[in-house]
Amino acid sequence: LIDCDDPDCGLSLTASPTNATCGSNNGQVSISASGGSGNYEYSSDSITWAGSNLFANVLPGNHTFYVRNGDGACPASVGATVTDGCEVCTDGIDNDGDGLIDCADPDCAPVSSAGPNVSICSGASTMLTATASGGTAPYTFAWSDGLGAGATKTVSPGPTTTYTVTVTSVTGCSSTAQVTVTVTACSEDCTDGIDNDGDGLVDCDDPDCQAIGMPQLVDDVFNTCPGIGNYGNLVSVNDGNLQNPVFTIVTPPAKGTININNFGAFNYTPADSQCG
Repeated sequence: LIDCDDPDCGLSLTASPTNATCGSNNGQVSISASGGSGNYEYSSDSITWAGSNLFANVLPGNHTFYVRNGDGACPASVGATVTDGCEVCTDGIDNDGDGLIDCADPDCAPVSSAGPNVSICSGASTMLTATASGGTAPYTFAWSDGLGAGATKTVSPGPTTTYTVTVTSVTGCSSTAQVTVTVTACSEDCTDGIDNDGDGLVDCDDPDCQAIGMPQLVDDVFNTCPGIGNYGNLVSVNDGNLQNPVFTIVTPPAKGTININNFGAFNYTPADSQCG
């Protein structure tokens, strides 16, 4: 055997790759060489040579590395494959080397949230919103207590209730999250159409509202004269028992028209200059 074909001159190479972490280009390849002069130079492109046998920041993929004797004689090459280190969530293999496989790996399982706990008055409603991250989108959302599918749900529980949402990624990996809606007996709001204090009675049917006192109205009297164009004034709120009164016209005038706004201001227009 002559020159580089002779084991005394030729090189024997072994490549030992370290895979990149998922989403990074930080793979490594170490080259072991034997034979030749023992004084080796290493290269990843056969152009630039160095004395280190360790190549860092190697991109995922197939690579070829080169080694030669220190005098430049007898170059040789060896291949190495660096993978991206990402967990494949459906192949039953620990691809990223963390000891966890498929959906058991945090890289595959979605991180779910059902939102913050909330407190509402009895009879009120609130919106629940689930979110997810990680794993592989898109996600599906399924709620407990008969709420069904969807990321958002409006609920109005009777007693305090804890809801559970199950989030499933496109690869079939799932996780759960919970949110508690605390129901408290609040003071009855006498105008909102809701049983705020949980006694089954709403607004004016509730004794808490009747305790305000029944209205004892006093008439407002306005005098107008024939021949006027328009007459406007404001209805006085002359009963302390009135809470957020609503103004309406019960009996329209016979000789003219009248309108009134939400604040009790009215405008009267006589018909044919006659008072109504």
